Amino acid sequence: MEIVQEIRRNEIICHTRKYKTAQSNFHWHENYEICQVLNKPCNFRVDGQLIEANVGDIIAINEHTIHQFLVLNDETDIRIFQFPLKILMNFNSVIEPLKVHITHEEIFAIPELEEKLDILFDMMEKEGKAIKAFENPFLQSIAASVYLLLERHFSVSQSVFAKNKDRQMFYKIVEYINEHFKEEISVSSISNELYLSRGRLADVFKKYSGVSITEYINSLRINNANYMLMHGSTATEAALESGFASVRTFNNVYKSVMNMTPSEYVKKERIIKKEKV
Repeated sequence: MEIVQEIRRNEIICHTRKYKTAQSNFHWHENYEICQVLNKPCNFRVDGQLIEANVGDIIAINEHTIHQFLVLNDETDIRIFQFPLKILMNFNSVIEPLKVHITHEEIFAIPELEEKLDILFDMMEKEGKAIKAFENPFLQSIAASVYLLLERHFSVSQSVFAKNKDRQMFYKIVEYINEHFKEEISVSSISNELYLSRGRLADVFKKYSGVSITEYINSLRINNANYMLMHGSTATEAALESGFASVRTFNNVYKSVMNMTPSEYVKKERIIKKEKV
């Protein structure tokens, strides 16, 4: 697992992706995102809140909001719609943010709303295949129409551009860990570097990610070690270069995270690669 920022400024994206059972990386981006579950239930974690979404439900994710897909079943189809909020500034009226979880029952209860949304999404998917989609004024109008149609029925009273102090703090914590996980870091050292109390540090991180700081650091280190192992490094080299204090600690953490030894992982991955050839 890694927590990353996806930069997709000024892009309008609308497509349907098929997901396998897995947890995606925590991430955030500069665009607004609307996700709709199309065929199988799927969970989302948005700003620390776990959302259980059924087929037809819509999840509205504000820009710069940390989120994660928690896919429960293979072959899960999710419609992804992203756009920059600034296209809404062309309208004189005050634009309110959408509620995060819009259920299919709520959509179905409004006459013709589901049909209208399907038509707009289909138009957008087709139009979005054009080169330089953001420069296409027709596509911009469709994107705005989707948001405004939902906003008419499912808005909440708060500024769509409001910033969250805890969220900004979380970004700083993630940025620091991502840059320094190969070094000797701990909750205490991060606390000192970022001038935060250990309790505040731990609470903010757990709130948005759903895991502890130690668990996240270990996941980054294991991911890095796996990459090195698959590129010919020894277990000792992979352990020390990934930030583990000793091979013994590496082996213990590795088995608790991966449920196998490093050598078993390499063997398994090589077999998978051979089967794909």
